[in-house]
Amino acid sequence: MKYFGITTINPIVFYIGKLAFVGNMIFIFFGGYVKVYKFNSIILLADLVLLFIPGLLILFTSIFQLGESIRVGLPEEDTSLKTHGFFRISRNPIYLSVYMLSLASCIYVPHWLNIIFLLLTIMVHHQIVIAEEKFLKGKFNEQWAEYCQKVRRYL
Repeated sequence: MKYFGITTINPIVFYIGKLAFVGNMIFIFFGGYVKVYKFNSIILLADLVLLFIPGLLILFTSIFQLGESIRVGLPEEDTSLKTHGFFRISRNPIYLSVYMLSLASCIYVPHWLNIIFLLLTIMVHHQIVIAEEKFLKGKFNEQWAEYCQKVRRYL
């Protein structure tokens, strides 16, 4: 199975966005070594319960629901439009989870570099979403239009 497809936007910008998300995740796991302001434990618990854990659940469940269609980029082979599971609630649950996890990282470790990673992650991934939706509109035409009427882009 191929894990990498065709990039939807400029490949350099595309991978900068992917690396920014990886940077956010590094801050989550190694944030204890960074000297930054720490929010009180209630806020950190809310961050964990409302953003981080749901973000992980949405991410892994959505990846599983995509099955063999999962790619970093667009698939080069034929695929079907996924409209089940989390895809009944959001047209882009994986990207939604990426935003949730990046924001959770910034609340947990509010470091200037982590915030820059968050902004890059959101800006680049939103452009990827726009390009992917344009591709899906061309590929699935009326099925895509009907799906878009029922399901919002993020939530």
